[in-house]
Amino acid sequence: GSRPPLRRGAAVDCGLAHALEVVAAPSVDGRRCRYEPYSGAFFPVWKIVMKEGNAMSAGLPRISVVMSTFNRADMLRKSLNSILALSPPPWEIIVIDDGSLDHTAAVLAEFASRVRFECRANGGKSSAVNRGVAIATGDWIWICDDDDEVLPGAISVFSKGLKGPEKVDFVYTGMGHLIRDAGGDYRPVFPKTVHLPAPETLEVNLFAGRWIPYLQPVLIRRDVYCALGGLREDLRRVEDEDFALRLLHRGRGQPVGVYAVIGFKDGSHDFEVMTADPSRE
Repeated sequence: GSRPPLRRGAAVDCGLAHALEVVAAPSVDGRRCRYEPYSGAFFPVWKIVMKEGNAMSAGLPRISVVMSTFNRADMLRKSLNSILALSPPPWEIIVIDDGSLDHTAAVLAEFASRVRFECRANGGKSSAVNRGVAIATGDWIWICDDDDEVLPGAISVFSKGLKGPEKVDFVYTGMGHLIRDAGGDYRPVFPKTVHLPAPETLEVNLFAGRWIPYLQPVLIRRDVYCALGGLREDLRRVEDEDFALRLLHRGRGQPVGVYAVIGFKDGSHDFEVMTADPSRE
């Protein structure tokens, strides 16, 4: 539901108070609703049903995939199908529908037994992501966009960054590109060498434009995300860069030399394909 705006630097409320509670309320288009005390309004919400057997095998992290979506129903379906094909699977998948006006609600209903989701009034991407993190129960947060796709080995790739002796607060991977060919189609291009800055040089490389801090190829410890206050809800642009700078000052990163994201600019939106695949190492 709609939540009060975060104060600058305030910590995200990562408690679970009434986050998952479904109470008796009027229906909206035949759907059950939950009362949101912050706004005094009813918003559609579906009962959460988690698939049995999602517990991670020994040694693998409990990763909560968090996604915000807005008016991208068809791309959302493709994205969720790719996430559900992950092997091993994530701990949970959470989608916050940020006031979509298209058929996003119907698409989400298709995944009701496998994905946790909530429909709410529009509050902006940062607010929606923060809401998803607030109700997450995993130890690690993986923020995906609604036009991302992931390949089956992504969880194993992230896990490699957590196997060292030192405590890691975030894991980051590389980015490839989609290049338009003569026929107008896009093809993935991966340079032979993955150039990832060392953790101690990330800030310098960020300001120099040699490292673009998209959050999609980054796995973040949940308690660190919360302590940093999450994404700033007063920003409509560069929220990733702002959070990355705060993360660099607070946490210890670990690179994994695998291309995790392919991206291109297609006029109306950015399209990233998550391709964290062990076979590309």
